[in-house]
Amino acid sequence: MSFFSSMDALLAPMSWATFEKEILGQESCHITNRPGGAPLFSWQALSDLLSMTSLWSASTLKLVERGVPVPPALYCQETLNREGQPVLQPLPEKVMAFWRQGAGLVCHDVSELTPSFQQVARLLSRACGGRVLANTYATSQQIPGFKSHFDTHDVWAFQVEGEKKWHLYENQAPHPVNHPLFNQLDDAYHAAHKGALAKEIIMKPGDILYLPRGVYHDACAISEHSLHVTFSVTRPTGLDLVSRLFEELLHDPLARQDIPLEVCERQNYAQKLGDLARTLLVDSELSSALFAHGTKEDSEACLLPQKVDPSFRRVLQGAKIGQEGKNYWLIARDAQVPIPQGWEKPMAWILKKESFRQSMFIQEFSSKNKQDMTQFLVDLMGMGVLEPNPS
Repeated sequence: MSFFSSMDALLAPMSWATFEKEILGQESCHITNRPGGAPLFSWQALSDLLSMTSLWSASTLKLVERGVPVPPALYCQETLNREGQPVLQPLPEKVMAFWRQGAGLVCHDVSELTPSFQQVARLLSRACGGRVLANTYATSQQIPGFKSHFDTHDVWAFQVEGEKKWHLYENQAPHPVNHPLFNQLDDAYHAAHKGALAKEIIMKPGDILYLPRGVYHDACAISEHSLHVTFSVTRPTGLDLVSRLFEELLHDPLARQDIPLEVCERQNYAQKLGDLARTLLVDSELSSALFAHGTKEDSEACLLPQKVDPSFRRVLQGAKIGQEGKNYWLIARDAQVPIPQGWEKPMAWILKKESFRQSMFIQEFSSKNKQDMTQFLVDLMGMGVLEPNPS
């Protein structure tokens, strides 16, 4: 996935420096003729994810029929999740029945479900300093999905399969945020405020469309089917800074004081509080803390080793090997346990080690069967001679 390695590669032939200066947060941008590389996603990948039924619920897998959400009760059944809590889980046969009738299929919060999604989400988060979520949208030809609307976050739409026509309108809501003041506006409001059609864009596989928050838009597949992935980027705002300021003011006794009743004293108090707030606001650390710097880093992920090589620690102290004729014994704490014939040397080797890895043990006695050696170590753990070493 070479073109996901950096923002410059993602936006080529445009540079990220140019995009940040001239486009980010200001105007829409359709990026075409991108260099070849591994695809971001595919129909098969979507099918594979949908087959993992326990991943989905009524809140993460939604159906939309000509702009109207399909009630979850029509395609879900109540079941228990892994925590034993009731959840509405989509039924594949019902989901596909609605899909065949032309309903759009929306998978929410998928940014951590594939390596390519994770990579793009990290790139956007680091570059834009915002929180990133991803959704997939599968729609059918000439059947509208969502009606004209604006989003309260920046949109990065990646066309994966098929073609889709986007309509962008002349009006833009000024800096909307995720609040009922903006996200509970109805279709009639949007229809009255979107303005005239300003631009029509045909998205083909490999294209990217960037829309700043507030841009009015709608989209419709013009091929038999269309699949695209949208990454929503929520950048920190002045309101976030005010919320952060509130948390800082909690630690100052002045901010926690009662507001004086007398007018002059009240004005004096307001002046002192304003001075305190201004001092905090100009502190760069206050605003810097709001910016995200990517999703989970590789170093924080659960990276399993390619080869399992258990480590053991000897816990039995003061043990020794005794011999009687051809028989050998493990002697410890006034007790003795017979050592299987041919295993006296491996036992002696273990008693000399404080800790060791299984690979060392196997290499030292390479003539023996690996499965038998593994079982020998398991038996010694059961006897209290060894225990797993977490290091």
